[in-house]
Amino acid sequence: MSTDERPPKRSRPDDEEEDSKPAIERSSDFWLDDGNIILQVESTQFRVLKSVLAKHSTVLRDMLLLPLPQDEPLIEGCPVVVLSGDTAQQWESMLQVMFPSICFEQKPSISEIAAILRLSKKYDMPIFRAECTRRLKVEFPSTLDAYLKVSGTWTCIVRRHEECISEVIASAKEVGLHSILPAAFYRLSQYLVNTKGCLKRSPKLAPSDQVDFLKGCMRMSHLHAESAPLKWLHTDPATVPAADCSRPQKCTERALSLRSSIPPGQCSTVLFKPWQTEWSRDLCKACVKAGQAVVNDTRHELWARLPSFFDLPDWEELERMDLDLIQ
Repeated sequence: MSTDERPPKRSRPDDEEEDSKPAIERSSDFWLDDGNIILQVESTQFRVLKSVLAKHSTVLRDMLLLPLPQDEPLIEGCPVVVLSGDTAQQWESMLQVMFPSICFEQKPSISEIAAILRLSKKYDMPIFRAECTRRLKVEFPSTLDAYLKVSGTWTCIVRRHEECISEVIASAKEVGLHSILPAAFYRLSQYLVNTKGCLKRSPKLAPSDQVDFLKGCMRMSHLHAESAPLKWLHTDPATVPAADCSRPQKCTERALSLRSSIPPGQCSTVLFKPWQTEWSRDLCKACVKAGQAVVNDTRHELWARLPSFFDLPDWEELERMDLDLIQ
């Protein structure tokens, strides 16, 4: 049989494995002409400066001090360091901070802050870790007064449409930023109720954390009569009429009307709703004041209990546990 008629060579398993690997690509944003080291993360290579990496990361600085083997392959004269366990997107976010095209005045997104927090802990970058911690403590504070200032808004970071708070929770759990977890779980519950399917869209919580989160949602929803919006209507003895009420019969009728107008389950996981202006209608000033006092006290009581809903330690212990990350 002529060579033209020979059957094609059967590919070896090693060849098939090589073919299945994604092709190595150079980062379009971080391939510096004067770079002297190449970081390979997954299938993406970044050509950057050793001095900048060493400035920000003690882990990378110590690693770069190690002598290279003489037979180490180089690319354009640069050694290649493969970073395992990270993603290319995480390093895109980190390098944008290390090599900014603009100042860090722009608010980072949830995904970016989660990535930078994780890498800044892994590679010991205290400046970036402290900045991420500061921003996250503003968004997910450990006191009720601080939470009420940011409730429903984003102050130091932004949430893109496709992003989920679960990314922050996963990174915080990984690095040990414990005190933000109760508020983060609670805010996640509000998005789950409002937008539906938040966890399904972005399932980045560990299975055990998903269980704790769902248990917390159930516990909060079962607190219907104890929640801030309703407890003042369910106290024994009754909050309304107040001791110094000027028209007990009318105020009692109004309270009963409000109680019957809010069906069970309507409040869902909402625990810290403030006093509503419409509740004051047809109540005397003394009853309004008494109702507002119960709402305020209830919010503080529930805030103190918030960590326990998600099987977390109390606030004081969570703050103490944060010291391991800060130190």
